[in-house]
Amino acid sequence: MNTPDGYKMMNSRKFKYQEKTLELYGYYKLHASDPIFKRANCSRRKSKYKHLGKGGSAAHVEAVMQVTRRILIDELQQAISRLQQVLLDLGNNSDSEGKSSASRK
Repeated sequence: MNTPDGYKMMNSRKFKYQEKTLELYGYYKLHASDPIFKRANCSRRKSKYKHLGKGGSAAHVEAVMQVTRRILIDELQQAISRLQQVLLDLGNNSDSEGKSSASRK
């Protein structure tokens, strides 16, 4: 999944060893380039990571939806920016055509 700049959705795997049994379990976490996530044990400090748990958990699903919404917002902002640039270009072209047709008369 693509994520907004500065974010990564990570599928991590860890080994857990307990009395002669070896288990492999996976979990998801969000990783940001800067510490932005609130820590559970300290309200003043922030973390670069947010633990999401297993795939399909409530926290994982919510994070996927948040990342998806952020991607859509970024794409809409880029589309708006491109449309504004096109309007400026059209306005500049119509001004220059108006001046050139006025000078011909």
